[in-house]
Amino acid sequence: MLKSFSEQALAFLRNYSFPGNVRELKNIVETGFRVSASHFIRTEDVTTKLHQRRKGDLLSFDMAEYYSRMVEGGECFWEVVREPFLRHDLSRPQVQAIVQKGMQAAGSYKKLAELFNVPSEEYKAFLNFLYTHGLRIERKNGVLAAIAS
Repeated sequence: MLKSFSEQALAFLRNYSFPGNVRELKNIVETGFRVSASHFIRTEDVTTKLHQRRKGDLLSFDMAEYYSRMVEGGECFWEVVREPFLRHDLSRPQVQAIVQKGMQAAGSYKKLAELFNVPSEEYKAFLNFLYTHGLRIERKNGVLAAIAS
């Protein structure tokens, strides 16, 4: 079935900033095609995916899997988290959630690097990665939280 976008849906897509880049646009358009029951893809059809992501980017991944691969499986942060993040397979909020869980267990960045199997000689690179990509966590009023970037 040939489908086209309603004017409102096109206007929405033109005005949305797509922080997840072209991959996010592609996923939203594909979702719109799948969920649309008519020949026109409506604004509601393309925003369904966005609302799911905004409610919790965490819905689409299992944080415990990533965390346990490092903590229990002995895999390194660089392969388990950094590479998927750089490929845009993990979002910033997802990585922040993983780092926050690690900080709860470790208590410091030094111990976090050890927990996530980052070699000691790469500790500064680990900190630099977290800082550069806005992934640092700090304690505010006794609660760990992501630092606003």
